[in-house]
Amino acid sequence: SLEYETGLYRILKPDFTVFLHVEEDLRQKRIAERGKGFLDKTLDDESFRAKFLKEFELLAEHFHKINVASKNILEVAQEIRSLAPL
Repeated sequence: SLEYETGLYRILKPDFTVFLHVEEDLRQKRIAERGKGFLDKTLDDESFRAKFLKEFELLAEHFHKINVASKNILEVAQEIRSLAPL
């Protein structure tokens, strides 16, 4: 369960959340083309990446997951629009 408000913080609950998923080999290929950022370098640790993805899966009821491996940006945008609440 997500806590949006505690004694330390208050986060607005999002109306709509999308998780874009791609297999690791393709993720690495795309990263190599654009360069690594801080999160990319952190997720290079296989153990940490597995924990990170496990946490996302625990929260799956709170977001839409789209596999973007074989889709271009227009297809991804169209799928997001089709899922978004009106």
